Amino acid sequence: MYVDDYLSSAKSLEEGIEEAVAVKETLAKGYMHLQGWISNSEAFLKTVAAASMGVNE
Repeated sequence: MYVDDYLSSAKSLEEGIEEAVAVKETLAKGYMHLQGWISNSEAFLKTVAAASMGVNE
């Protein structure tokens, strides 16, 4: 098992969502799946959670 954290910031909600999707897809190629998100933006958290629903990990 491998555990680590990823830290980033974005200038806009859209930029943050784009980066989150890119990171999730890149890590999934290596069979590493993100387990959770922390953000000061409720809109970001809702969007990322909605995008993760229905995805087989």
